[in-house]
Amino acid sequence: MTTDVKVDTNSNVYTTITVDEPTPGVKAIYIFVAPDQKSGKMELQYLHEYAGISTSLGLTAKPIVNFAGVAGNH
Repeated sequence: MTTDVKVDTNSNVYTTITVDEPTPGVKAIYIFVAPDQKSGKMELQYLHEYAGISTSLGLTAKPIVNFAGVAGNH
């Protein structure tokens, strides 16, 4: 698990928490900005030799879900 915290000149705290391999091939990412309560986002990424999938979910009262995928070979 890695944590990245940054502070800007407006006293906003940008935090990213990344968990590598909670299960094989999966990466979990949690992003939020304090004090902005509407900025939270959770993302799951799955990477395989020939495919990749990314799903994100906004952590708000009316969440937005994004999904992206790609497949290919050399």
